[in-house]
Parts: sequence; structure tokens; C-alpha cells
Amino acid sequence: MSDALLQVKDLTVKFNTPHGKAAAINRLSFDVRKGEIVGIVGESGCGKSLTSRAIMGLLPPSVAEVSGSILFDGDDLLRKSDKEMRKIRGNEISMIFQEPMTSLNPVYTIGNQLMETILLHQGVSRKEARERAIDMLKLVHIPSPEKRMKQYPHELSGGMRQRVMIAIALSCNPKMLIADEPTTALDVTIQAEIIDLLLELKEKLSMSIIMISHDLGVIAETADRVVVMYAGQAVESTDIDSIFERPLHPYTQGLLKARPTLEEKKERLETIEGSVPNSHELPAGCKFHTRCPFGRPICAAREPGLLEVNGQGVKCWMHAKEWNDHDE
Repeated sequence: MSDALLQVKDLTVKFNTPHGKAAAINRLSFDVRKGEIVGIVGESGCGKSLTSRAIMGLLPPSVAEVSGSILFDGDDLLRKSDKEMRKIRGNEISMIFQEPMTSLNPVYTIGNQLMETILLHQGVSRKEARERAIDMLKLVHIPSPEKRMKQYPHELSGGMRQRVMIAIALSCNPKMLIADEPTTALDVTIQAEIIDLLLELKEKLSMSIIMISHDLGVIAETADRVVVMYAGQAVESTDIDSIFERPLHPYTQGLLKARPTLEEKKERLETIEGSVPNSHELPAGCKFHTRCPFGRPICAAREPGLLEVNGQGVKCWMHAKEWNDHDE
């Protein structure tokens, strides 16, 4: 795709375990176009955050075996050296981590941490770096930025710390931002403010965003397209409207049924029975078949390929011609 900024192709991440090698991510493929937001959604343990760390080159070879390709602006990030990746991280691709209190260094001021990234990548003087840091705090709507530069993380609220993290991530004007659960630890009012801020900055800076979340509400408000992950695989991918209007995979349907809504009052929320399997205990066939209410023998026997149904990508036997041929 000519307008794709990022193309992830057959990404596989394996770890050594006492049970042998386990594929925590297995042949994951998706792309992110220039100027769009792609949401990655799924339960905890599905491989969402691991995917982001693989893209950022934060999985040491001594720990993880990473294969496939991650093309960023046409260059394969998996073929880059550590030195080359250090130039890309924070400069061309930035990331906001889940919990700002643990991501920010408690013994350095906000100003020092902002200036560190700018000095590392931009080759400017300390005076210019300070001016740039103050401008970034203004950009993310932090009041009294000169005062905040002298403060430490513990002196700021959770929402303010998250804004600082966004300012640090955007301080070098990256082409892509990866936001890993950016609103999880915040109350709903601050969540809405952070979402609005990210959307505003995306338009101002013309950047692409990967929005990682277990919250379908956050994905609905932000994403243009969405990738649904389960057990390290993409089980469904499509535009944001289609995922809510006509979800094709039983896992996606289960996620949508389990979310609370204002329109429909329920005494008890629906749940998806069971839990995400461990990467070293993955079932044969479709990885979701042990939890699926529609499972048939073919689901346990063979793993489905990725099918295209009315423009939606889905990995499920229900949409293959073999579905009715294996009803024994």
C-alpha cells in the first residue's frame, strides 16, 4: 500500500520457556497509513503491548526471537542495528507507556526529562532545548509551563503526568506515536481530556497513531481502523464503523457484548467464558475455539486462514465454505 507509513508483515515473537519456545505473537500483519489512527484491541495477554515493543525494538535478542518484517517508511526495523534504532526511537517513532508515574524518573525534574530527549535527537543547545520543552508543555495545554519545568513527577496529578509523557513523546515531532493504554490509570473526565488532546495533536502534527487499548470505547472515539488481537494473532481487522455495526469474529462479538452501554440497561454484563491461553499452551486449530459458542469439529482440527468478507479481514471458519462441509 503506497500510503502506508508502517507495514507489519508476519511478525512473530518467540520466548524460551521451561516448556520450550513459545510464540507470544504469531504471524501478525497489519499496516498504518500516513495520518491515520489504528486501534489495537483485545484482552490482557493477547499481545498488544508486546507488539508495540517489537515495533520500537525494545525486545533484546537474548530474551526474544523476533522474525517477519516491520517496514517503516520502507525500511525494515528488524534489520536495524541498536545504534540505528536509538536514532529512530523518540525521533521518528515515539511511545507513551501505560503508567506515567513509573515511566517518568522520580528524581529528575520535568524540564530535565523533556530536554534530555530533545538534546539527544535534535542537536540543539541547552537554551534551545529549554525553549522547545516549554513550547511542548504549552502544546499539551499544561498551564504555567515555566513553573512545571522545575517540578518533579510526584508534584503533578495523574492527568498532568500523562500530558508530560505526551509532550516528551512529541518533542521531536515524530511521524508515528504509539499510545499504549494512555488512559487506563485515569478517571473518566481526564480520560476524555487526554483522548481529545491526542486527536487535536494528531491533526496539528499530521502524524499517525497506534492506539492500544482493552477499552472499545476509547477505540471507538479515536481510531479510523481497528485490529482485534487474540492469543498473539489478528483475528479481525476493518474500519471502525464496520467493527461495531457488523463484527464477524465471535471474539469481537463477545467483546462488544461485554461492554456496558447507556442505551441498554443490563442487570449483569455478558462475559466471554474462560481466559486467554498461555503462549506455551495454545490449543490446536483456531486459538479461540475453546471459548467459542459456535465451535465445530473443524475449529479444533485446523487453524483458519485470514479471509476477506465484504472488505473485512477475519480469521474464522464460520465465513469459509468449509464451515458447512464439516458439520459432522
